[in-house]
Amino acid sequence: MTRAGTLQVIGVGPGDPELMTLKAARLIASARVIAYFAKRGNLGNARSIAAELIPDAAEELRLEYPFTTELEVADERYSSGMTAFYAECADRVGNRLAGGDDVGLLCEGDPFFYGSSLALLDRLSARYSTVVVPGVTGMSGCWTRANTPMTHSTDVLIVLPGTLDDDTLSERLAGHDAAAVM
Repeated sequence: MTRAGTLQVIGVGPGDPELMTLKAARLIASARVIAYFAKRGNLGNARSIAAELIPDAAEELRLEYPFTTELEVADERYSSGMTAFYAECADRVGNRLAGGDDVGLLCEGDPFFYGSSLALLDRLSARYSTVVVPGVTGMSGCWTRANTPMTHSTDVLIVLPGTLDDDTLSERLAGHDAAAVM
């Protein structure tokens, strides 16, 4: 009887490979199967960040988005298309896990902070063992790169998804000292 594999959701940070955790680097370097999301025609940001660590012998599961900015998030075709896409990705990754392979799923930034990997984690974590490796968030990487603190002392920081409509975004930004729109 084959033991099921473990889904390793690996935060690779905001873009600089040197900002990855030691645990993330170790898991990537020892991976036999690496999964990652990518836009059609692109290598994929998380894959690019981890490139130097991925073993030559590792099998890569490229999870190519059916679209990215071609449709508005509010468009029903977006919702139904992405639901079908994530279900198909969960099947692909789940088949590898069911066969006993550990799968390293790369995620930009931190997996639990607007992470692209959440759709698969939601679908697979009830059936398979999972390990989530945190990463430096994209927003932290941005303000550090800009050498600009986002908050001081008692400042209030709000983080909002960039998919909000303009009116809602404006309303929620009011009354805060600092904001990050993801």
